[in-house]
Amino acid sequence: MAFQTLNEFLSMNGYGVYVWSAWAMVVGAWGVQAVWVHLEYRRVRAGILRQIRREARS
Repeated sequence: MAFQTLNEFLSMNGYGVYVWSAWAMVVGAWGVQAVWVHLEYRRVRAGILRQIRREARS
C-alpha cells in the first residue's frame, strides 16, 4: 500500500481512526506496563533490603 500524501497515510483509506486508536491503546498498555514493572521492582528491592537488614541484626 503506497500513500501519496501524509494525509492519505494518516486516514488509511478510511480506517485511520481504527488503526491509530489501536496503536494508541498498545502504546498506552506499554506505558502502563513499564510503570507497573518499575513500581514492582522498587517494592521487591525494598523488601529484599529490609530482609537483609533484619538478618544482619540477628
